[in-house]
Amino acid sequence: MNTKPKPLFSVKWSHTYFNEGIDNGLSLQPDVYTEKLFQRFGLKIFTDNNVSSCLSITGDATIDTLEYLINTLRVKSFKFQIHSNFDGFLCFTNLPRQTKCISYSTKDFLMELVSSRILLQPSYFQKSHAPYIGIFELFLEDIYLILSKKAEVLYEVKYEAIKTQWQYFIITRGKSAITNMSISSNYHIKFEGPIKVELPNKSQALKFTSGSTLIPLNATQPNQFNLVNSNKDNEEENSNNYLIKGLPSPSPYKISYDDGGTAISPMLVYI
Repeated sequence: MNTKPKPLFSVKWSHTYFNEGIDNGLSLQPDVYTEKLFQRFGLKIFTDNNVSSCLSITGDATIDTLEYLINTLRVKSFKFQIHSNFDGFLCFTNLPRQTKCISYSTKDFLMELVSSRILLQPSYFQKSHAPYIGIFELFLEDIYLILSKKAEVLYEVKYEAIKTQWQYFIITRGKSAITNMSISSNYHIKFEGPIKVELPNKSQALKFTSGSTLIPLNATQPNQFNLVNSNKDNEEENSNNYLIKGLPSPSPYKISYDDGGTAISPMLVYI
């Protein structure tokens, strides 16, 4: 009976921008030197269900391979590039401003918790390393210690979606003005406004904003907001009140920042 080979190590990726079970497009690729070692010793990275695993494709015992790499070849670490299938990764991820590269290292992690997942903490850099988004360095002595204790080597890398203040600019193209406009939803999010504003192109608009409530971006955008013509005498929503059912969701590529550093997602809506 064939048994599934045990990975030399694995990295589990999670990102709140994507719903549970959805491929978040993150993977590891060895750098040039590490790739040469992988080819020599029959190692390969496979990514499935948001987990990147290093497996031996030759069937050799990985612990023996590690011993040889460490003691004979004096290899200290494997180095990888972190790749994303999504061009906007740095846009929809909650990162310090001006971040161009994310770095992870296993060096600073003690091995007492050998039976649990190890959550790695990032370092941020403003120098771009395109076409990849980050660097991952895995020290061989670390995983050797864990494997020698018959434990699983599983690192976790977690990302959160950026949270922004949503702003809707409503531009009416009809001749008759609409009064008592408001934004409603089934979520506990209240939009402030509207207030009259002038856009850079001199157009007049009504501005709604989520105010101090910052809303996380999501690939499927579960937050559905409606533009309604509200009546002070009857605040109940019905089909006759809808001006737009399902307002647009913001693009991760169109985020600006106010003077206080708050991320803003502006959207133009024509009615």
